[in-house]
Amino acid sequence: MIVKTLLIIGAGADQTIGIKKAKRMGLRVVATDGNPDAAGLKLADDFELASVYDENKTLKAAQKLNKRHKIDAVMAMGTDTPVVVSKIAKKFSLPGLSLDTAFLATNKYEMKKRFKEYDIPIPWFLKLNSYKDLVKAVREKGFPLVIKPIDSRGARGVIMLTDGVDLKWAFSEALSYSPSGQVMVEEYLEGAQFSTESIIWDDFAITPGITRRNYPFMKKYKPYIIEDGDDLPPEINKVEEASLKLLAEKGARALGINRWSAKGDLVLTKDGPKIIEMAARISGGQFATLKLEYNSGVDFLKATILMALGEKPNFEKLIPRLNRPVVQRYFFRSPGTIKKIAGVEKMAKNKWVLYYTFYVKEGDHIEKMVSMGTRSGNVITCGSTIKEARERARKAIGMVHFEFDE
Repeated sequence: MIVKTLLIIGAGADQTIGIKKAKRMGLRVVATDGNPDAAGLKLADDFELASVYDENKTLKAAQKLNKRHKIDAVMAMGTDTPVVVSKIAKKFSLPGLSLDTAFLATNKYEMKKRFKEYDIPIPWFLKLNSYKDLVKAVREKGFPLVIKPIDSRGARGVIMLTDGVDLKWAFSEALSYSPSGQVMVEEYLEGAQFSTESIIWDDFAITPGITRRNYPFMKKYKPYIIEDGDDLPPEINKVEEASLKLLAEKGARALGINRWSAKGDLVLTKDGPKIIEMAARISGGQFATLKLEYNSGVDFLKATILMALGEKPNFEKLIPRLNRPVVQRYFFRSPGTIKKIAGVEKMAKNKWVLYYTFYVKEGDHIEKMVSMGTRSGNVITCGSTIKEARERARKAIGMVHFEFDE
């Protein structure tokens, strides 16, 4: 029997669940990652070391893997790498997105230009060519605004501009996180924020996953905008849910996403839903790989793997049949060098803890909280109600104690 080979770009915590799933589907899994200690590399059947954000090295790594195994599909799980995925797909004549769509999904400015062309509701936005452009925008639009790199990820360099924030510092800080040296400013949208997971296949579109994002630390970490997990179900009415899902699917089509998945970041404003950003991949944070399936019964991950192989997913199996409460929260710790992480076993033995991971270990130095990438770990809990799941997440976080060197 011929075994098909799936290449996954990235082999960290976000990808381990996907690697296990693909292997259970009978696939050979090969991976690339720049970290030789990445957990997924131990699970993969073969791998090459290459940073997921170094396109040239990843392309060369893919070529080496292809010589050994003949790659049949390529995809990303939680890594914002649609351009390199598209280039690999084109190189080996595999299913995937066009380079134009992949570029639009990673360039926040060009993405919003496309949304505007298609009358997709979005915040006001402006590309900044200089610090003077920012001063002018603030003078004309007022606060609050958000400045961000046009091509970064994980909220790196994303800063809320309010009265008292040093604009020159904010411009420089955002610029420092842009690989291409480009930044933009946009309207800050007031309202609850949501993430969506959609599948687009020709005339068919469905969004089985929608989660409400949690931002309790806006004041604590200001001017940085850092999320603390999310809740499923999102606790909104059916009309609101339908409008968010419909907009996510329209946004995906506007970018040219087809026979692929799309991750949307949306806000439910007083004027209706609006899109902040959209990614041409499944999300990180175990939303698409774990929480969505637990909540809805939909094996979203399997469907996306099948699409990467060029196979049409079973549409009926993408319809949610459950609505079980599940919550994710993150470990936030003050800067310092970790001496010991205690209480993990006590937390893990609870049946309502579905998953947990730490991004740091003993001996590591925790940096100042400036983005989602500086969080220390996460835990996912369930409950008979969303309130119980939230309380259990809070309890789980409290069970773990970080001890620091003096």
